[in-house]
Parts: sequence; structure tokens; C-alpha cells
Amino acid sequence: MRTFHTGGVASFTFTKSMIVTNNFGYVYFKNCKCLLNYKNELIILNNFSFLIIKNFNQQENYKLSYGEKILIRNGIFISLPQTHTYTGDQFTQAACPRA
Repeated sequence: MRTFHTGGVASFTFTKSMIVTNNFGYVYFKNCKCLLNYKNELIILNNFSFLIIKNFNQQENYKLSYGEKILIRNGIFISLPQTHTYTGDQFTQAACPRA
């Protein structure tokens, strides 16, 4: 008797994602462990990080996953309503830079 299966132990795919916010405001990171790569992108190194966009009236919270690349910095003001992140390579651990 023969058995067939698809996939395997090490089969996986990376999915690209993007966070789009509906508001303007200041960007803050909470519980962020990250590093800065040679392309000047922040790489998230833990699964307990949050991206917070806060203005006078409301606050939006987005959970960040391990390996995501962040193209914005802590403390900046977003006037256009968009923020981009996507998953990527794995790196070693370092402290998140302050703005």
C-alpha cells in the first residue's frame, strides 16, 4: 500500500502585507525589539510589538509580527494615511533606535 502526501515538514511561504491607516497622526512603537538593516529599514524581532498611530481624537493599534520590515520611524507625523510593512528575512536581536 502506498501513501501520498503534499507539502512537507519545511514547506512554507512568506506573505506580503501592508497596513493602511485611515487617520493622520504620530507614529509610536510599543514593546518593539528591532534592528536597522543596511537599507535603512527597521526589522521587528519579537511578536509582541505594536504600531500605534495617535492623534487628538483617536488611536489605532496594529500588531507587528517577527521579521516585518518597517519603513517609517518612531515619533514622526503621518499626514498621508498610509503605513507599509511586510515580512522578510530573519536577523539577530538588537535594541530599537529612538527617534
